[in-house]
Amino acid sequence: LALNLINNRATMRHNSKTTKSTALGITKVDLNFEVPLISPAEKITDRKNNEAPLKINDIDCNTVSPTVISFAIALGYTNSSNNISRGGVAQWDLDLDAETSSESRNKSPIHDVELTSHLNCIAAHPEQISVWSVGSTYGEVMIVDFTVEEGKDPVVACSKMSQYTHIRPIASVEWFRPDVDSEWTICSVGRDGRIIVWGSSLNYPMRCITMSQNDVAIIVTAMTVKQPTRLSFGNIVVGSAGGSVSVYEIGYSKKTEAMVPACEMKWSANALKMLCHMQREHREDAVKKIEQRVKHKKRKGVDCLAVLDAKVAFEELFPSLAPKLTDRLHAGEVTCVAVNPFCPNVFLTGGSDGAVKLYVKSLNCCILCFNLPPTSAKNSLSLPVIDATFSPTRETVVVLATKNGTIFVWDFSRSIDFPSSQYTTPMKEHERKEIASLSFCNKDGFLAVAYHSGDVNFLRLPDVMHRPCTSNEKLEIILGLK
Repeated sequence: LALNLINNRATMRHNSKTTKSTALGITKVDLNFEVPLISPAEKITDRKNNEAPLKINDIDCNTVSPTVISFAIALGYTNSSNNISRGGVAQWDLDLDAETSSESRNKSPIHDVELTSHLNCIAAHPEQISVWSVGSTYGEVMIVDFTVEEGKDPVVACSKMSQYTHIRPIASVEWFRPDVDSEWTICSVGRDGRIIVWGSSLNYPMRCITMSQNDVAIIVTAMTVKQPTRLSFGNIVVGSAGGSVSVYEIGYSKKTEAMVPACEMKWSANALKMLCHMQREHREDAVKKIEQRVKHKKRKGVDCLAVLDAKVAFEELFPSLAPKLTDRLHAGEVTCVAVNPFCPNVFLTGGSDGAVKLYVKSLNCCILCFNLPPTSAKNSLSLPVIDATFSPTRETVVVLATKNGTIFVWDFSRSIDFPSSQYTTPMKEHERKEIASLSFCNKDGFLAVAYHSGDVNFLRLPDVMHRPCTSNEKLEIILGLK
């Protein structure tokens, strides 16, 4: 659906003055954005049916272009009284090196689309610009492709509701490869406890894992992924509302595929992979049931949709998978997880208890734990960690955000115990700016910060905190892993 951006738009004007924090100061970049579908707070009552404005729930940056910062936001709003939802995706492309004035590059989004679903999360495609995956409160997973021809719907794929898919809100989406030779697909986690690795075009789930305890689904709140290599399977790291963190290994081997029973009909490669997950005692009966259904439908072969059409029991088709490791790391909800891009064996978690944990998968243990420092003298308690992200250029740097708008930067090569720098969002009296999400850009040291209120700030880390590590500054050496 095309957006009418003339109405219901607020121009987010940032201060033209540069703001710094400490000696290793984070610099705020002077940029303004016209965020679609967001109305100023003082005009909420002027809207029809007293609708509140949409809020930003997530942000992600596309790193395909080496010169242009491309980022998109996921918007959402739900009216609890009548259960009406709205949402949208908006994308900007910025060239901060261009010799132009700030006014000429501070502009409205180059692409946007309005949806009838409240969006919770967004992820940029690793190789294609202007392609995004999003997840909604209705349990939908969608692919938005702004490169489609003008006049066509940019929502090119959307999952369908079934017994095999999500039945509760999506908590996180990531682009994932089940193995190194496969194409990019989407991995999603929902608050129904399901982890789904989707097939092409979101037509079917290739793999579905249900996290449960005593037959009760565990509410999943955060996720990140480690992509597979020639020597190792991919990993999905998830956090729960109860404070536990689990790592699942996803992949296919020739040994597993060899256990598939003989089939009368021709099966697609992906359909055979679905059979690989089943227990041996269920496979032969499932094959007979599926092939009988296919013959009844007078189809020539068996694909993934035919497998689902046979209505095989969920517990048989997608049996439970034990995690490679699981540990209760937090006293409250796990709000974020992040895998180090240089050391995939190391991942970090943050929680509503204000604690940050650094975990080493090969050791099956947490090797570092600390709480964020209080943000004011009046409040000695640590605030909940909202988001965390590792630097894409310096492996020892991680950025952590709190609910009240404070951002801490930890450089473990400088200090393990104390943050190297911090930035507090300037706010007027009685103003509240809650951080929604963080995302590093492809440019060195640029960090995008999205606020629920509709602001998008760009911060720049000092040079010493985004240059590559020397041989003596490697994270594994600092943590004593080598």
